[in-house]
Amino acid sequence: MAAALQKSNGKKWHDLYPELGTGPIPIEPYISREFFEKEQALIFRKVWLNVGRVEQLPNPGDYFVKDLAVCKTSILIVRGKDGTIRAFHNMCAHRGNKLVADASGTCKGLFTCKFHGWAYGLSSSSLFCCSMNSS
Repeated sequence: MAAALQKSNGKKWHDLYPELGTGPIPIEPYISREFFEKEQALIFRKVWLNVGRVEQLPNPGDYFVKDLAVCKTSILIVRGKDGTIRAFHNMCAHRGNKLVADASGTCKGLFTCKFHGWAYGLSSSSLFCCSMNSS
């Protein structure tokens, strides 16, 4: 192991990068709730996250749901009728309820909110909104 840390010129790794030091590594970043919340805001909400593979959605209408605890959200990934894969927040724009409860499946045309019946197409456009006062 020590040999692996040496360069061909005989210098040790820590000699090449003295700014890193040789002391113990702090554990606070690995156990701190505050540090984790900063990572959530500054890293995980700003970078692409791998949520699945294209093979999981072979046909138009196929979908799966990915809960991203690190971002405090649920994502609905669906292959549209045009073959394009899209990802959306898994929530109804009306009251914020979860739109799809199943982990995966095939949607024949519309995702419908169970609360007031707002319906969304495979491209996420709101196609129909029930009136709460309708009879």
